Amino acid sequence: MEPDERAAPQWADCYRALVARKTDDIPALRTVLAAAPPGEVLELGAGFGRLALAAARDGRQVA
Repeated sequence: MEPDERAAPQWADCYRALVARKTDDIPALRTVLAAAPPGEVLELGAGFGRLALAAARDGRQVA
């Protein structure tokens, strides 16, 4: 079965709506970053950059 590329925009909208409501992991991220030395944070995940934005808002350089 071939993937249907027409479904990609709908999936992206659904994923974005689900992830936009998720915030319970941001305090954990802040705890980890507070214990880490200052410097860059490397965004390795695939997604919309929600955690990278949180790190940047807290003054980290995100690459």
